[in-house]
Amino acid sequence: MLTSPDDGVEPTVVRALATVLAPLGVVHRVERLTGGMFATTYRVTLQGTRPGRTTRVVVKTAPTQTDRLLTHELDLVRTEAAVYRLAADRPDLLMPRVLLTDFTRAVLPSDVLVVTHLEGCRCPSSAHSPPTSTPPCSASSAPTWAGCTRSRESTSATPTSRRGCTGRAGPRPSAG
Repeated sequence: MLTSPDDGVEPTVVRALATVLAPLGVVHRVERLTGGMFATTYRVTLQGTRPGRTTRVVVKTAPTQTDRLLTHELDLVRTEAAVYRLAADRPDLLMPRVLLTDFTRAVLPSDVLVVTHLEGCRCPSSAHSPPTSTPPCSASSAPTWAGCTRSRESTSATPTSRRGCTGRAGPRPSAG
């Protein structure tokens, strides 16, 4: 199990994630993703069964200090899992697939949701501001950024294609 020291993920968290993710594979790398508003989110690379093959997944963990949460926030990760499962039969919705959930809180002190990783560009950090002069995608991937437009008059992203900000188009990736 490896992780980059630059990712700032505590070794105890990496070990706990490796335990939770064991049914899916061996953890190769853990990166903490920032910019979310509720859950702590990690992009985890799992080693494949063949040399050189890896799979990325996204792991979301709920806050552990629940005394400051609103009532509807208490089970928000569970609700997110339910929404993804409801959307599973709708390939026109670009939603990740649920791979694993752990609501026991036996390994990590919070609910855990593991979903497929969808490649793409991140949207601007604020839904209330226009993009900066440097979009979050590299110049080589600028066409994928065109799927998410903003104007000064708009307070939210306006998808100009089904692809939205994900930078993906087409059917949902197959299971496996």
